[in-house]
Amino acid sequence: MSKNSGVKGLVIILVVAVLLAGGWFVYKAYKADPAVEENLPGADQPAVGQDVLTGEANGSNVVDVSPSTVGLPEGIDLNTADFPNVEKEYLLADGSKLLYKAGEYEQHVITISSGGEEKIINRYPSCSQPVVSPDGTRFAYIDVLEWEELGEVYLYDVETGTQELIMKRNKDFESQHTPKDLVWLDDNHLLAVIGFAYGTVSVGGNLYVYDLQKQETRLALEAGEREEITSVKVAPDKVIVHYVEFDEEYNHTTDVKKEFSRAGFLELVEK
Repeated sequence: MSKNSGVKGLVIILVVAVLLAGGWFVYKAYKADPAVEENLPGADQPAVGQDVLTGEANGSNVVDVSPSTVGLPEGIDLNTADFPNVEKEYLLADGSKLLYKAGEYEQHVITISSGGEEKIINRYPSCSQPVVSPDGTRFAYIDVLEWEELGEVYLYDVETGTQELIMKRNKDFESQHTPKDLVWLDDNHLLAVIGFAYGTVSVGGNLYVYDLQKQETRLALEAGEREEITSVKVAPDKVIVHYVEFDEEYNHTTDVKKEFSRAGFLELVEK
């Protein structure tokens, strides 16, 4: 064996040894990271009464689930200290404040602040910004609102301190659809844009209305062919519905809007 061959062989052995050692240290670091282990398939999830972010018990912030609450999943305890940034603040009819608070990783909670205490409203830290009824006695939000996640709409009654699931998958809209935007038409009608949840093409959907007096959800306005409703703006005298129109290949969109008189739009959603 030549001298050069011996040197090359030694170099190869050293490279292999370094790679094996590096792989071992990466594996040990992976196994030592609790955050990684918690995300493994089949790993235990935070139990009821534990903070969903830290896993620590904190009984002082347990979400109140009263017997009159309808259709809500099991409560998960959150800690308001993990959501220090107030992004939106609303004054409710009873004088309390509704807060939309942000934490790490773009997570949010909705709380009601009154008398120096805060009550967490939502179940999971992935909710939409709440929308408050014009009279300040109710508000609604989407939980969950994330990319390619399926959400539903909850309505909170400020006077009774209870909430209910008012727009539910497989009942009020299709199983692979999700709410994307909410707006109040008036104190008795909540509007929701609901559409397909998956993929990059679907940016909106059809418009649904929840009638508080009848306590029912129904389709209010259906988008046309190669159209999707993306949002609704309610003004004192008119309602503006924003759409996107797709080309035949669904590669490009055009933004359009349709205006209705407020009275005419109310007639439309009450049909």
